Amino acid sequence: MPEASPSPELTAAITARDVAMRDVERTMIQIVQTSISMIGFGFTIHAFLQNADARASIGVDLDLVARRIGLALLTLGLLNLAWGLWNQSRYQAVVRRRFPLPAGVGGYRIRSTFVVASLLLATGAGAFVTTLFR
Repeated sequence: MPEASPSPELTAAITARDVAMRDVERTMIQIVQTSISMIGFGFTIHAFLQNADARASIGVDLDLVARRIGLALLTLGLLNLAWGLWNQSRYQAVVRRRFPLPAGVGGYRIRSTFVVASLLLATGAGAFVTTLFR
C-alpha cells in the first residue's frame, strides 16, 4: 500500500522550520568563530608581549600590560560566546513555538554547534581562571 504524502501545508511548515533552524545554526557558527578569534588573539598578544625585549626602552611593565590585554580579549570572547548561547537558545525557542511539529514528525534535536560552543565556553572559563590566578 503506498504511503500517504504529507499535505502541502505540513510540507511548507517543515520547510520553514528547517530554514529557520539553519539560520540559528549559521549564526551560532559565526559567534563561535568570532569568540575563538578574540580568545586566540588575546593569548597571542599575551605571549608576544611577554617575550618582547623592549621593557627597558619604554619604561612600562610589559608583563602586566600583556596579562591585562590578554585577559581583556579572553573576557570579551567568553562574554560574546555566553551571550550568543543565551540569545540563540531564546531564538530557537521562538522557532519551536512558531513552527510546532505535529505528532509523528521528527522532533527538534540539540544542534552540534551549541554543544561545541558550550564546551568552548567551559574550556575558556577554565583558561581564564588559570590565567587570572597564575
